[in-house]
Amino acid sequence: MVKPTISKTARRVASTLCSPTSSAPPRPRRPRQIKCRVHLFQRLFNAFAISEKNHHQSDICQTATWTLSAGEFIPFIHITGVYLSPDNKVPTSEIKDLYTNLNNNFHTPSPHSPQNLQCNHYHILAGDFNSWVGMEQEEHLANHLGFPHIPIRIGDPHPRRQPQDRVHSSASTTTHARARGRLLLDFLNDHTLIIANDRFLPSPNDSNGTYENRN
Repeated sequence: MVKPTISKTARRVASTLCSPTSSAPPRPRRPRQIKCRVHLFQRLFNAFAISEKNHHQSDICQTATWTLSAGEFIPFIHITGVYLSPDNKVPTSEIKDLYTNLNNNFHTPSPHSPQNLQCNHYHILAGDFNSWVGMEQEEHLANHLGFPHIPIRIGDPHPRRQPQDRVHSSASTTTHARARGRLLLDFLNDHTLIIANDRFLPSPNDSNGTYENRN
């Protein structure tokens, strides 16, 4: 197991770094053993005080949250790094435990008001969930009423990469990426969160940006 670490020499804000374990053959009937370090990288300045909380560490998944604060009048920014092994032999119960942990440690933004024009807390989740969500939109964005400024997520149209309608019992010893996609979408809908992937891409007709053809 590895402990979340903070580096002040990196240039990016946050990422997950994963590397395989030693070349020893894996045990039979066990999820593929992958060591993953969840890092927060900080620029070389002291604008924020950073605290960290490690939620879970195993070869199957890791979660940790870093909280950035900078004085009384600036909101707290929480960044949670998540890594979930892509091996479909991960039991459903362990993945549901992961989301229970994320639910318990989620910081709900405070509502805006005339006296408070910004939230007291902002929570960002980043990392690798290894889940297929296809083209399904988040429930609170499905009709786009009230969120016209948020573009529709393009998603993956492949029929085999759409999320399952429901997730089987927690007693299941395997969890396919389609089932993981349903659990991820359920979590997002519960907290009115959105997926950034495939959502904020430039238009193919935009000469100021680059566009990658998924086909």
